[in-house]
Amino acid sequence: MGGPESNKVNDEILGKLLRQFWEIVRQLRKGSLSAKEVFRKFKELLSGSRNVSVNGRKWEEMKKACGCDNEYIASDFDPEKHLPPLSDDQQDEIETVLRKQGKTTTNREWLKILDENESGNNKFAHPLVVLALGEADPDEQRENPLFTIWKDADGQLWFLCLDVYDGRRCLNVDRIDLGDSWGGRCRAVAVAK
Repeated sequence: MGGPESNKVNDEILGKLLRQFWEIVRQLRKGSLSAKEVFRKFKELLSGSRNVSVNGRKWEEMKKACGCDNEYIASDFDPEKHLPPLSDDQQDEIETVLRKQGKTTTNREWLKILDENESGNNKFAHPLVVLALGEADPDEQRENPLFTIWKDADGQLWFLCLDVYDGRRCLNVDRIDLGDSWGGRCRAVAVAK
């Protein structure tokens, strides 16, 4: 269906995009933009990946920096006890990838897709990395919920989810079972293995 009017809109959008692209090229030549940063941004755009940093920050600082309006955190959640250790290579410039199944998927299935998949390239992101993503791109969770799951030292399964309720950004942390599931619009936050 789209006649000349819909092509005009597309042409206007493409024209605007090309003008912005040429401005980026001009600034690269002038040296006012970093080629490394431009490549990183293009990679994010094309692959859906996002680089974030924890920078040695702990739970309370990361939770505050994420800036959610509402928090629903299990009363017995203790970050010192229930969060897994965060290795040094998970502190700075962590490349995250958002994985979406498009159908209802249980935690058991998600673990097989990510953490337990020996031939896979990704695993679930550390909860602090998900908070860093919420800090770096506060609107990302408005599109579709972002989540990660992990097992604590006692083998209990937990989840952290960034979502939106009634237009307000929300942080949820609680226990979860292997048989519990995530809707098709939910996106798992993953990092390289």
